[in-house]
Amino acid sequence: MGLFPKPPDRKAETLGVTQSIIMISETDNNEFRAFFEGNMRLLYEISVDQLFPIKFNHYLKIFNPFLIDPDLSQLRDKVQQFDTEEIVESFFSWVSMHEKPYEEYLRLPVRHIIELMKIEYGFLLEYGVDFKSNNISSQFGRSQPKWLLYPDSGTVEEELLKEILKTLKPIGKGKCFFHYDLIAIDTYKNTFFEGELNDIPTTLEMGFKGTPTDIWDESKKWFIHTCYDADYLFLGADKEIIEKVLLNPRIESLVFPKDRLIIE
Repeated sequence: MGLFPKPPDRKAETLGVTQSIIMISETDNNEFRAFFEGNMRLLYEISVDQLFPIKFNHYLKIFNPFLIDPDLSQLRDKVQQFDTEEIVESFFSWVSMHEKPYEEYLRLPVRHIIELMKIEYGFLLEYGVDFKSNNISSQFGRSQPKWLLYPDSGTVEEELLKEILKTLKPIGKGKCFFHYDLIAIDTYKNTFFEGELNDIPTTLEMGFKGTPTDIWDESKKWFIHTCYDADYLFLGADKEIIEKVLLNPRIESLVFPKDRLIIE
């Protein structure tokens, strides 16, 4: 989880329609409602297939990109990190302590961040399905270097989302369904929406924490889950879809065995 998550751009005035996205009433029958309401899905001693109401044979862990300050001279000063007071102030006020606007940072995949840490600081971080942002924080005394922005938790980064949708578009021909976990939405209720594949980016404008906790289409050939407290996501899908995502160089993804426990 990033120490300085980007706050929502604006508050949604109503829970209703954004373009063709329509909220599904609590009285409407949703085939997965019982699963979502009966499972907390905490990332602790749980296998990846337990996160999904649809059981797949193939899963991917997809990493949101990190952001780094383009002025890499800061890299060589390990002391330039946030102190406890700055962390607490930012956490409770949504005020970022970073000196540059969010848009001026460069996007880098996890594997490149790990390489930077090795070259600059000698940190030997393992690249694999168990990697998490806290692996970096622990090297800095549970803090965060000022040149680095962690990915936001509970959402899919905007550019990454576009790449995922490009891959899914030839497959997703019908309706899509969106679910916000009760902790990921200001109503504190499991909330469902219906729309189309192209509507997914507009969920970033609905005033909630970010993209939906769960996204799937009526074909049930793929399903995306983003835990509210994790800065990565999981994709369950048919083998052909998994292979297409793995071939996209702009999507940093690793095969995650379905019976492997998630370490968070």
